[in-house]
Amino acid sequence: MAVELDRIVEQYHQELRRFVLKRVASRFDAEDVLQTIWIKVVREENKLADVTHVRGWLYQIARSTIIDFYRKRKVEIPDANVPDTPITGMEHAETNFNEDCASYLLRELQGLPEKYQLPFWLYVGEEWKHRQISSELNLTLSGSKTRVQRARRQLKEILLNCCDVQFDAYGNVVRYEKRNVCCA
Repeated sequence: MAVELDRIVEQYHQELRRFVLKRVASRFDAEDVLQTIWIKVVREENKLADVTHVRGWLYQIARSTIIDFYRKRKVEIPDANVPDTPITGMEHAETNFNEDCASYLLRELQGLPEKYQLPFWLYVGEEWKHRQISSELNLTLSGSKTRVQRARRQLKEILLNCCDVQFDAYGNVVRYEKRNVCCA
């Protein structure tokens, strides 16, 4: 069995590595995911004799491991917080507050249901295509788009309920004032 496992690793390692690198943005995270895949393969070595399509079996393990990676991973939130003092004067007209609002919304994203949180993060944070998200999360293409839209709508509602926000013609946040009810 060990000889067959060595042959499988030798035959599929580079192919699986490329597969994982396309789906995980950080090279270091991709290497961790790849290592986890091979650990799972070794643990399931006793099932190898029953597997008729080794390549398909490996890709099934790889897809589930990538999904687990994103489910377990917490969204990394920048240290930037929404400032306590609102900026309202015209002397700050060139300034936008996109990063401040994005930081706040990333914190709020963690409060959304996982079925919206993960597709939204993969689309916006990891820049995956809807086709890739639907494939990895076993969703239809329209299901992926719907979940991202619903997450956007919920995050927009959270922001607008928390702050008075003014956008420029390009969608940049140029002014905001916190309401006393929420805004962390």
